[in-house]
Amino acid sequence: MIETVRENYSGRVELRLLVNDDTVSLAKIGPGYVVLSEAADFPAGRGRISMTIDGREQTWNVRLPHGAVPFDSTVEVRVE
Repeated sequence: MIETVRENYSGRVELRLLVNDDTVSLAKIGPGYVVLSEAADFPAGRGRISMTIDGREQTWNVRLPHGAVPFDSTVEVRVE
């Protein structure tokens, strides 16, 4: 069997945070935090992180202990 190796391939990645009825685009996710792509303002509560790579979605329910404020793009999250 001959295996084909893809070179110079970049997968399509989408990162989103769903809070209340809003969807916020994410620039980065890390252990215990997310970085918002744009300013947002929402209170502490619950949400869901969605990561889609090449059409395959994975989600995590999270708690947002401090919510988000427009002047800070980093938001603390705790996976539930």
